[in-house]
Amino acid sequence: MKHILLSHNLILILLVVLFCFHFNGKVTAQGIRIVPGKLYVKKDSLHVNLTMYLDGISVGSGTAFFFTPVMSGKKKQSLSLPAVIISGKRRARNDRREAFLSPLSPDRNEPQPFRQIIAGRNYPNAPINYQIAVPYASWMQQAALLLQQEYKECCGKELLALDTLKRSLSISSVPPAARENEFQAKPQSRPVQEESIQNTSGGNTTVYTYKNIPATGKTAAPVVLSIADVDQYAVMVSFLPSEGGMGNKHRTEGAVLYFDYPLGKDDIYPDYKNNREEINKVEKILGPLTDNRFSTLARLRIRGYSSPDGPYGDNERLAKARSGLFARYLRNAYNIPRSSIEVSSEAEDWEGFIDLLREYRPPYTDAALDIIRRYGIFNGREKHLMDFGGCA
Repeated sequence: MKHILLSHNLILILLVVLFCFHFNGKVTAQGIRIVPGKLYVKKDSLHVNLTMYLDGISVGSGTAFFFTPVMSGKKKQSLSLPAVIISGKRRARNDRREAFLSPLSPDRNEPQPFRQIIAGRNYPNAPINYQIAVPYASWMQQAALLLQQEYKECCGKELLALDTLKRSLSISSVPPAARENEFQAKPQSRPVQEESIQNTSGGNTTVYTYKNIPATGKTAAPVVLSIADVDQYAVMVSFLPSEGGMGNKHRTEGAVLYFDYPLGKDDIYPDYKNNREEINKVEKILGPLTDNRFSTLARLRIRGYSSPDGPYGDNERLAKARSGLFARYLRNAYNIPRSSIEVSSEAEDWEGFIDLLREYRPPYTDAALDIIRRYGIFNGREKHLMDFGGCA
């Protein structure tokens, strides 16, 4: 198998987003939104800040939902952070009883949750400011930040989804103290978790500390090379430069996405209806770029449309708001600079509607196309289509 390696492969991505709005019917999906905040290293700790909007969760008295942020490294390293739990009253009472009466219960070995909310009449609708500090390790610099969602009703948890909040933490600067502490602790210690909870204005901040356990065995002697040794091995090192005459290769990828939204919401809800399938389409395009050192994202263009129903002004506002929030979702998930994304919108996608008519050819295709040609958007086009039998 032959591999051709280019120094830069500029990829231009065009995403056409069609937003499907539902104004009628009862919304039954669970709606949550997690917004990653500032992630930084201070001294020897990584500080993680998230804002969790969980007001759309409906919890039965005997059930509970667990939202656990997880850091996942490229070499399968993993660190689960304390969860946010929303429990029904009966579920919370049963869990406390089980933990007290069953010393071998698996729940007793779980870390203290960041926050546990008992659903009821006084269930708070305010966002949760999730702030936590963990000991820094070098693999976290490019680790992905995930959100694990679980459901519990009786004897165990059921995994609902594992969403990507940030494809890579991309921590730009690490203090020397953090690097030095990790270098010294790596060969001679293993982590032992201790927990302390500090009250802050934004909520409880759980701080994890590690104890050093002295290692047994001899320390390897350092290898010392003279200048002559270095010169001898230097001639054995070579590299293959890229061929400058080939130039950069430009490639354009595109996808048409259809997103559904809960009533009155403008943010992306990955697990609402068929949205997961649409997000997977984006992952197939943008995912490989994150781990590819030889490709560069040149430009990401997002154009949002509304389905041609409802007042034109409302559709125009919704298409603009939702295309902008979808762009923010991609920036947070894939660490795309704001300057690399172009966002535009159009109130109603009549061109897309015409393409669908011509592709699927329903019985009323010719009549519908004739109405679209004869009547403009503001000249009663929608009314004539709705009045036409079978085309509404």
